[in-house]
Amino acid sequence: MEGENTLMGKALSLVENMDTMLGRDFEKGLANLDAAARSGTQSARADTAMPASAL
Repeated sequence: MEGENTLMGKALSLVENMDTMLGRDFEKGLANLDAAARSGTQSARADTAMPASAL
């Protein structure tokens, strides 16, 4: 990930490791993506982001 690091972000990065904090969510998302790809269906989660329709 990349982006602008504000003062609060810099302070937080001194105390908390972002990989540790977000790593579980990334691993869970990758496992869900793998399961969906192997089954050939979309995820059944209601809050899954849908692609925008073509204009």
